Amino acid sequence: RIDPGEIEYQLSRHSQIERAIVLPTNVDNQTQLSAYCK
Repeated sequence: RIDPGEIEYQLSRHSQIERAIVLPTNVDNQTQLSAYCK
């Protein structure tokens, strides 16, 4: 299993990313993760 919180944490560790949010989205009956970074 993939933990969106762990992905957010790892993205947030990058020096140019202030905040990251990872959300599951349903596309063509499949779950995909989308990351939004600031």
